[in-house]
Amino acid sequence: MDGVSVEQVAHLVIGVLWHQRQAGAVLHPAFESYRREGKTFMMTQKERTSRYMPSIGPKTRKPAYASFEKINGFHRLIGAKSNPSWYQHWINRTLSNGNNLFISSLAETVLRCLFAALKMAGFGKKILIQKAKKHGGWYLRRWW
Repeated sequence: MDGVSVEQVAHLVIGVLWHQRQAGAVLHPAFESYRREGKTFMMTQKERTSRYMPSIGPKTRKPAYASFEKINGFHRLIGAKSNPSWYQHWINRTLSNGNNLFISSLAETVLRCLFAALKMAGFGKKILIQKAKKHGGWYLRRWW
C-alpha cells in the first residue's frame, strides 16, 4: 500500500469507530444476551433497562455488531463481490488515492489488522457468539 498517509489511516479508523457507534455495537450489560445468543428478550425488559435507555420493541433497530461471518442481524465486514460491505466501501474511499489500485483486494487483511489494533488499544473487543462458526463478532468497549 504505497502512498497511504497517516491522515488516511486516521480517517479510516475514525470512520469505522463512528459507524460501529451509530450501529449500536457498544458494550452494555443490557445487550449481553443479544451479543452472545442473538436473543432480544433481556433488552425488552422495561424494568431492567428503563433507568438508562428507552424501551425496545419488536420494531426497534437492534445493535449491529461487526463480523467476518454471515450472522443474522450483524454487519458483515466482507461482503460478496457483487455486494461489498460498508467497511469495504469505506476502505476504498479512505485509502485509495489512485496509486493503490488493489486496495479492495486487501480489505480483509486491513480489517483484521484494524480490529486487532483496536483491541490492543482497548477500544474494541472480540466476542464469541453461539451462532458463529469461527470468528465471532466485534464491538466497542467504550465510547467517549
